[in-house]
Amino acid sequence: MVHAAVGITRALGLVSGATAHPFDATSSPAIEDRSAGTLPTTAALLSVYRRRNARSVTHLVAQSREAGMDVALWALDEPIASLAPFTVGAGPGLRMDLLNRLWAIVSRATYEQVMIADDDIVVADGSLGRLRAAVSRCGFGLAQPAHHALSGYSYGITRRRWLSLARHTTFVEPGPLFVISAPWIRHVLPFPENFGMGYGLWLLWQDLQAQGCRLGIIDGVAIRHPRAVASEYDATTESARLQKLLRARGFTRQTDAQHTLGTWRIWEAEPSWTCS
Repeated sequence: MVHAAVGITRALGLVSGATAHPFDATSSPAIEDRSAGTLPTTAALLSVYRRRNARSVTHLVAQSREAGMDVALWALDEPIASLAPFTVGAGPGLRMDLLNRLWAIVSRATYEQVMIADDDIVVADGSLGRLRAAVSRCGFGLAQPAHHALSGYSYGITRRRWLSLARHTTFVEPGPLFVISAPWIRHVLPFPENFGMGYGLWLLWQDLQAQGCRLGIIDGVAIRHPRAVASEYDATTESARLQKLLRARGFTRQTDAQHTLGTWRIWEAEPSWTCS
């Protein structure tokens, strides 16, 4: 019981703001033992940004560099001077097409993790370093942080769950922030052509589960996405593609394909899906 209580107290750093947390490799000797060796050595952040979101992009880049990641950015409009060392291209285009351009530039390197981020998100609890460690420790091929209580979201399954560190799910959203881990990077990148803003891409990712790719949501890290989804583009074509993909798989509603398969509770030493 004592050991269980200590585990709960440490894990409650998720809620209380304390530094001790299972995904922080330097929080305490015991936690360091649990997290040791889980952080991949090579990772990259890809993002397409607009100048008006300079503040949030700058914070993302700073956190990425702190987490030991390479950074490649594409400017939709005028590049930000302070981000010039990381901005490798500029000009208009659809999100997935521009991300593919970024990937074509950086894919000459070999990465163990690739993180894709929108330009208007804020990491409201945790850090990108914590996210990287959590994804690796949970053995997720594709994963995303949960949405904070104050975040705009599209899918209820992505909202943060109380007393949860991570969830094994059948769903990962292609935005506003997600992580792809090796060996699944080559199965996901480059993104399929003609996927515009990415609607329905998550259904293709679901198909990877049959090959052993584990999907998940990290509740130990939460993001805040302030803008309404599809508020700046016509989603008609995107929605039509999504509905076609749903019908092809026998689903009537999106929620029919979105399930939680397991939950790593804050009092548990390890996620159940990695112990089998």
